[in-house]
Amino acid sequence: MGNRPIVWMLHVSCLWIPAGFAMLALSVAGVVPHSLAVHVLTVGAIGGAIIAMVTRTALGHTGRKLVAGPWERLCYWLMIGATLLRAFGPLIPGTPYGFWLDASGACWIVALLAYTIHYVPILISPRADGRAD
Repeated sequence: MGNRPIVWMLHVSCLWIPAGFAMLALSVAGVVPHSLAVHVLTVGAIGGAIIAMVTRTALGHTGRKLVAGPWERLCYWLMIGATLLRAFGPLIPGTPYGFWLDASGACWIVALLAYTIHYVPILISPRADGRAD
């Protein structure tokens, strides 16, 4: 994966798929709650892939270099954090379940808010490379 966050975020998103299925198996065995497994798949795999793809396609279709800058990296790490907090935080004994939901949700919201703040100006501006399409 190297030092290309725009690529490694897709790989990380794909890694959440087997992790989610493993957690589903553990939930059937009664080891973890079913909702944790579902959220590994939805927040980690789907949410991660979405943020990776919308950043990549927005850069490409607006004539910009396919390089993840600080805003993209922030979005990626927040989405990874949201997944980790949601999937594993509730497993820590003696911690309030709601705290982990709130923390995960906050990471998710801030990731998408950061994307919106950074990308709305890009998406409503002319292409950076001057092409008309």
